Amino acid sequence: MADEQENVEPAEDVQEPVGRFDILGQLSAMTGISRSNVTVGLGFTAMSVATIAAWLAMANAVTQPVTATIELALRALDEGEDELARATVNQMQEQTTLTVGEYGGPLFVLGALKVREAERHFSQERRRSDYFIASRYLNEARVIGFPEGREIEGLLLLGKSLLESRQLKSGIRVLQDAMASGARGDARLHTLLAEAYFYSPKPRYEECLQQIEDALVDDSMSPAKRNDVLLLRSKALANLLRADEAYETAYQATAPSDPAARELVLGQAWLTKLRTSLNKSEPLSEDIRQLAEKAFGHFAEAKRLDKLATPISTGSEYLEACTHELLGDHEAALAVYAELRRDYGVAPAGIAAAIAEGDLQMSQDKYKAAVDSYRRALAAVEDPSVYQSDLMSLQEMKMRIEAAHRGLIAKQHFTSALILVDHLTPLFSYKNQLEFRAKTLEIWGDSLIEQSESILHKRNVLVARGRRRLRESGMAYEELAQLRFATPYFIDDLWRAAEVYRRGQSYSSTIKLLERYLRHEPLQRNAQALLKLGQAYLSQNKPEKAIDVFEECLEFHTTDVASYPARLGCAKAYRLLGQQNEAEQLLLDNLRRTAMTPASPEWRDSLFELGRLQMDTKRYDEAILTFDEAVRRYPNAALTRQAYYLMGEAHRQAAAEPLARLIKAKTVNEREKYGTLARNHLEQALAKYELVQREITLLDATIEPERLMLRNCYMLRGAVLFRLGRYEEAIKSYSSVSTLYQNEPFVLETLVQISHCWRRLKDSVKARGAIEQAKLLLARLPDNADFATSTNLNRTEWEQLLADLYQF
Repeated sequence: MADEQENVEPAEDVQEPVGRFDILGQLSAMTGISRSNVTVGLGFTAMSVATIAAWLAMANAVTQPVTATIELALRALDEGEDELARATVNQMQEQTTLTVGEYGGPLFVLGALKVREAERHFSQERRRSDYFIASRYLNEARVIGFPEGREIEGLLLLGKSLLESRQLKSGIRVLQDAMASGARGDARLHTLLAEAYFYSPKPRYEECLQQIEDALVDDSMSPAKRNDVLLLRSKALANLLRADEAYETAYQATAPSDPAARELVLGQAWLTKLRTSLNKSEPLSEDIRQLAEKAFGHFAEAKRLDKLATPISTGSEYLEACTHELLGDHEAALAVYAELRRDYGVAPAGIAAAIAEGDLQMSQDKYKAAVDSYRRALAAVEDPSVYQSDLMSLQEMKMRIEAAHRGLIAKQHFTSALILVDHLTPLFSYKNQLEFRAKTLEIWGDSLIEQSESILHKRNVLVARGRRRLRESGMAYEELAQLRFATPYFIDDLWRAAEVYRRGQSYSSTIKLLERYLRHEPLQRNAQALLKLGQAYLSQNKPEKAIDVFEECLEFHTTDVASYPARLGCAKAYRLLGQQNEAEQLLLDNLRRTAMTPASPEWRDSLFELGRLQMDTKRYDEAILTFDEAVRRYPNAALTRQAYYLMGEAHRQAAAEPLARLIKAKTVNEREKYGTLARNHLEQALAKYELVQREITLLDATIEPERLMLRNCYMLRGAVLFRLGRYEEAIKSYSSVSTLYQNEPFVLETLVQISHCWRRLKDSVKARGAIEQAKLLLARLPDNADFATSTNLNRTEWEQLLADLYQF
């Protein structure tokens, strides 16, 4: 064993025994790697572990939620980090710890972000939509409360959003609030207000200029923005016809954001100068032509600089056409207007061109073509609330359409005027459209009735058409009143509707509306309303109701001017009821107990009515005196012819008494006395009938009232001649009736009277001939012939009478 131990050689690197915690030694022994190498390896391992741990810590830090605050969102917004600002706001909204009062900040950020989105869009519709959404965010933020220190910015953003989404009134109010809150002097504020005033439906150019002056004071405005503001100022001055100032201002804008826009505005300034310098009554001077050439030059340069063919080019073409029109070259102007209207119909230039085309066609009396042009323009304005144009404001467009409508009415092209009215919406409201329609129909109706006075052979047709138009006008006014029930216009609409219904002889509608008027307006025009209501009842042959209304008018409005015609109307109603004393008392009150003079129409009409009343009560001598006074006082009155006719009738009726006494007279003196008196009355009657007959024949016998009066004159003249024993003259008078009014039942009466005349002349053959002619006429008359209104007998009774007379 000793030898074995001596043969064992110790290892070259004999190590000292390691302790239990000598990790490096244990690893060295286990791996056979030197202790120093193990140390290096462990170092690298530790570094790797540390790196991984750091990465894990960083990843954990990223994935851990960070508390989102309005300060973080606002900082991101200010630095242009829109997505980060939006993400922060979204996180804030997900947090359940936000109170209602803390939502103003996030809504402000969302509104500001939406404004930025809108500014980046090329599409006008998309821009308006985004601005509208922004206005909702910002308005809510304002209600809750803008973030601290952001009040003015919030108001400016809200004002801009409202203006750009065409909520002009609200936008202007918000910007004015911003001014009151301390934003005065801020160019952004004043520029926005200036644009709002310029593009308002009713432009406010003076206020626009004031805002521009306030904006230009702000030194922080960029040069490009300052020049754009100067161009806006030039356009406002041009619209105010301050041409020199407009040109000078545009000339100062040397570096605008769009040079083409500057050229367009310069040309517009020269065009304004041309418009204010031009005298249409004088030939074109060299100065005028030079102004036009300068305008043309700037328009051409604007189109050259406008590489993208924006509205600047179409605006330049439109203004070029306006220049041609001012120079009198209407064909060139119409050609450009038509081209713009065809190619750019819904664009501002196309709409303005269509309006200008219509105006020019109106001046050339091409009314149908003009209406077509206006219709195209109106159809192109689909939504007036979003319409915006540098060339023609909404107010100017409306004014030119209204002028065209007035022009069509003045030229009595009523059909074209109504066609134009039918296409007014949506540029005009439906209420405006109804008002235009009502006025057009009213003027048309009155015009037709007025024409009937001079075109006598068409009087009945024209009057009927005129009244129909008036009734249509009344319907339009009535509908307008319904739509404006809760407005101050309601009462006036009711009144106008009732009035045109009355003139159109739609008395039931007149009564309905006047009664409604009196319920809603018991004070204003009360006397006139009662008067017209009573007259409507009278026209409907309802004298009892008419009397009630007239007496109410007289009771409460004794001294009102309406009381005079009310007494007259009430007297007519009493006369219809046979209450002659009451009627006469009212007429005498008008003639003797009021402040009226004979110059008053009511005094004149009361005198004529008194004569009729005296006729009704068989006071013929008084009636003759009354009518004689009437025709002497009013020789040219419309009632004078009727007064002469009634005088003749009064004389004829007055002759009845002396004729009766003549038959009973027993002495020569009595027969001479009564015979002379009767003959005088009959001669006077004959003269009056002949006078009326001659006047009507010279005018027109086709008008129904005159036609009936003429017929009666022939008949009554024949009766008077028969009484006077002038039978041959009587036959001629009766024959005129049978000739003029053939195939009408009352001619049977004239033929019977002719037969009587022949019998007085002792010519029985001709007497039977007249009866035979009457029998032939009776056989010819249709089965539905109206005997009741023109004769006292029916068909059967006439057959029997004629048979008896033929045998006589």
